[in-house]
Amino acid sequence: TSIGENAFGSSALTFVIIPDSVTEIEAGAFAGCSSLKSVTIPDNVTSIGKSAFYSCTSLASITIPDSVTSIEENTFCSCSSLKSVTIPDSVTEIEVGAFAGCSSLEAVTIPDSVTSIGKSAFYSCTSLTSITIPDSVTSIGKYTFFGCSSLESITIQNPDCEIYIEDATISETATIYGYPGSTAQAYAEKYNREFVALDENQDTTAPTESEILWGDADGNGEVEILDVVLMNRVYVGVDQISEAGKKNADTDQDGKITLSDSMNVLKLLVHLLGQENFPISS
Repeated sequence: TSIGENAFGSSALTFVIIPDSVTEIEAGAFAGCSSLKSVTIPDNVTSIGKSAFYSCTSLASITIPDSVTSIEENTFCSCSSLKSVTIPDSVTEIEVGAFAGCSSLEAVTIPDSVTSIGKSAFYSCTSLTSITIPDSVTSIGKYTFFGCSSLESITIQNPDCEIYIEDATISETATIYGYPGSTAQAYAEKYNREFVALDENQDTTAPTESEILWGDADGNGEVEILDVVLMNRVYVGVDQISEAGKKNADTDQDGKITLSDSMNVLKLLVHLLGQENFPISS
């Protein structure tokens, strides 16, 4: 029912399937597993402890189940290969350093359920180009977006969001989007940042790269056995797929589609067979 504190810390694991009986992943459970490329977290897990996946430097993508309400301190800190992450609507808090040092993270969607983003939560996410902070968020902590050297835009939808008053809270590279008279405008003016005013009829969602659906080789929005067949056909050179499909199919993020990728998807499908969420849908 529980994966204990530091249970697999710094081990040579490359792939793991966590059974449905597990409800808790404790602090540091997979910390330092630098070869871990893929992990499936079942819907029964309600708690992922501090630093649970700290410095899993080969982990490229992860989906957090709807049962989890908080992304705790340093949970995915220094996961330098993490390119995409799905945060469910159940999460209300992103804690201190949760994604700090995720230097490959290109896009993240923060759901309307989140009310606070802690200190250094996205510190030094150097590949992050844009982000939207929904109006449910009431506070942004110190250093939250500091060192995000590629950040071009940040949209803050809550006009009263408490932004930690320090130059290093938001990267100086970012244009700040917010409502006239908002705390976002006050922050921009205080630190001489470019500010763009939103109006009530404007789409406030900053543009982001389409999320990668792990294993969806044919790009139809579902992961199914046909994706495994297609991946094998691509591997032997008798079929081709789109660029988006290649990103989805490259499950271990090694830049190519191999039998290892199709086996990863097959293992996932076998695990999910018979469950309500089979096949996986976007």
